[in-house]
Amino acid sequence: MERRENGLVDIVKFICAVVVVAGHCYLSDADGMGWYMDLVKLAVQIFFIFSGYFLVAAGTLEQEGRAMSYVRHLLWMTVLWMAVYFLVNLAVTDRASDVWVYDFITLWTQFFTSFDSGHLWYLQNLFLVVVILLGLKKTRFSWKEVLFWLVFGSVFYGRITRAVLGIAVGIFLAATVGDTSAVSGGNGAGKKTSNGDGAAASGGSTAGNAGGRLLIGMGVFAVAGGAIGLLGHNSAVVQIMHNYVGNLASIIIAWCALCGRLPGEGRVNFVYLRKQSTLVYLIHSAFVPFVAKLMSSVFAAWIPAAEKGVAWCLILTTVVLICSLIAGGVILALSRHERFRWLKKLY
Repeated sequence: MERRENGLVDIVKFICAVVVVAGHCYLSDADGMGWYMDLVKLAVQIFFIFSGYFLVAAGTLEQEGRAMSYVRHLLWMTVLWMAVYFLVNLAVTDRASDVWVYDFITLWTQFFTSFDSGHLWYLQNLFLVVVILLGLKKTRFSWKEVLFWLVFGSVFYGRITRAVLGIAVGIFLAATVGDTSAVSGGNGAGKKTSNGDGAAASGGSTAGNAGGRLLIGMGVFAVAGGAIGLLGHNSAVVQIMHNYVGNLASIIIAWCALCGRLPGEGRVNFVYLRKQSTLVYLIHSAFVPFVAKLMSSVFAAWIPAAEKGVAWCLILTTVVLICSLIAGGVILALSRHERFRWLKKLY
């Protein structure tokens, strides 16, 4: 049975998925909640770090057949979820305009051709970075040398850059572990191997030491950069360091989860939670416009002043999360049957 030894990673992934759900439920737009978007960025970055870690820990990048299978899986996930959101957006598009068909086609042309648009940008960029890494394997570049400098270039915070750097951090941490043999990665990254000692999943002292050195170096850089920006009253430098500190925080959380252990580790199967985290992350945006429209009509009639406030956003988040968990549970249950095995391509 597929199993991951470190359930703490799965718990952190689920929490990150919930954080993203709340962000898409307009919580960052509520009064006094502008800071919440930084938390959403941090959560997505943690997803990328875990993806990079398990790409190496599960041996996906080392075995060409396994790597190509993973790439095909990501491609299928992207295409199928694009089809889902194509139908969702078609259902919610305002058709009052005479040119709505043109506008809709233009929007989706941009979506299919851009790696920096739409809710599925995480999948798009994960696919792109994995393909780039597989290409790098055929060159003379050393992964560790390239990744080291990529990590320290993480002051940039664009979406594609965040994807590259998040995965780079994860690979950097995994590449320092002596035994990377006993994990199953997220998003189909790989399965647990036969020896089952859980060394890579738990991190071990080697991963802890490597992560500690990385964090100390980045911390010194953050303090120095922030001091320069503040002393020189340079707002651009301050903003860059603000983003850099966000990256640093995501690395600390991911590193602690990878190195940590839960009581009773190995006796509890967290695979269902891990799969639900992926499905909740991907499917929740399909429910947001419909639930928000229903809630708006209810609040307009009963509590108009409360609409789009913090309480309204939290209620919307709760309802969307419940709908997503139910839909995810149905997908997981159906995918166990032979007729619906194709649903596994969704996660």
